Amino acid sequence: MLKLFRNSISILMIGTLFLPSIVKLEHHHDHFVCNAKTEKHVHDYHEKCQVCSFEFSFFLTEENSLLPEKPITQSAFINPFGINTFSNSFAYSFQLRGPPVSI
Repeated sequence: MLKLFRNSISILMIGTLFLPSIVKLEHHHDHFVCNAKTEKHVHDYHEKCQVCSFEFSFFLTEENSLLPEKPITQSAFINPFGINTFSNSFAYSFQLRGPPVSI
């Protein structure tokens, strides 16, 4: 039973990956080509087919990015070159100790 389940899941995954390629191979259009040179004529608009122009992409360019850009505000800016000051007073020295350990 487990082997049948694994085989069916693997066939489903392979089918999911190959389905767009199969649809693109079977999708056909008659492309209009105008050969008239001197005749006066009017062309209808032939829109581009989204199926024919589909291509897989392994990366996102900035043009195709769907994430909105978040502007950096002055309050969110962190200075990585800032100087951390530590107090050398005796009152806070107990906070620098670790717990006692028996060896």
